[in-house]
Amino acid sequence: MAVSEFRKINKRSPDYEKAQYHIKYALFSLSQDRYQELKGEERLDSLWSMTKTAAELGESDILKSTLETVGYELENSSTAGEAEELLKMLMKTVKNQRETIKILLLKHKIFRLRRAKHVKS
Repeated sequence: MAVSEFRKINKRSPDYEKAQYHIKYALFSLSQDRYQELKGEERLDSLWSMTKTAAELGESDILKSTLETVGYELENSSTAGEAEELLKMLMKTVKNQRETIKILLLKHKIFRLRRAKHVKS
């Protein structure tokens, strides 16, 4: 329902970009819920959708969480084909999100430095 309301916003509206973000976020949440219920090929398709949407959102926390999910699925993949598909997903996401990943790593380094400084104090 929220998605249909956000889609009503005119492209010329100053709120259009914000609405597009909320649509993508809502679709990501729906994919996440759907993913939990699925098995096999449908589960991988749902994870692909989540990964693409997470990359489009550009939010480091969402991207990190999605990459962790891909990693979990990779560790627990039951076939070579499944593992290959998950590796492709992981590599494509990393390739397309180098800047986001750099920012995520930088934030992590800053956090660790602040924590280390706080511990020494």
